[in-house]
Amino acid sequence: MEEKTDENRERIMRRFGPVVTAKDMPELSHHIRGLVPLTTLRFGVRADKEGVLLKDFHTVQVTGEKHPEVSYRYYLSDAVFLVALGSDDKSLLESIASALQKPVYPLYLGRKSCPPTLPIVLGVKDEDILTALKTEPYLYKNAHRKSVRISYEVTSGGAMVQDIPLSFSQLHRKHGWRMKREELLAVDSNPEHDAFSEL
Repeated sequence: MEEKTDENRERIMRRFGPVVTAKDMPELSHHIRGLVPLTTLRFGVRADKEGVLLKDFHTVQVTGEKHPEVSYRYYLSDAVFLVALGSDDKSLLESIASALQKPVYPLYLGRKSCPPTLPIVLGVKDEDILTALKTEPYLYKNAHRKSVRISYEVTSGGAMVQDIPLSFSQLHRKHGWRMKREELLAVDSNPEHDAFSEL
């Protein structure tokens, strides 16, 4: 099993290494085209806890200016999501799972001070995204909650979203369309989420 893990790690580094070490935009653009299999993934999410929107401010000292420039950032705090990826290529899903479990660089959500909680990967399963979102045990317990929101990709009967990357050019970014559906999933029972179990 260790040999297979090393082989997966080498394959992932061959795929992603050139992207993070590119010296300029043309080189980056060239390497990103090699990541096209990632755009074929299907995606779904279940909001076990919606979270709270927080506003923070940042100051940046601009050269030649007397006063710093203030900008605002918004963060989703105290949220719990279950994310499901789907693909016809099971080896691609296994490679992604391996990369998330043993990342080359620390993982974070938006800012380095916001690491995701463990476990990152719950497994690679032989079921479709919607089934996984409906059957996976809840990650957060709330006795008063009657439903959770799920969002997943569909081939018809959903809302159009333009967020599939076609070009990463800074001068002319392009995004294609996909279709998604949102619905409320009734909650019958909720196993308790123990944050200290990961320590």
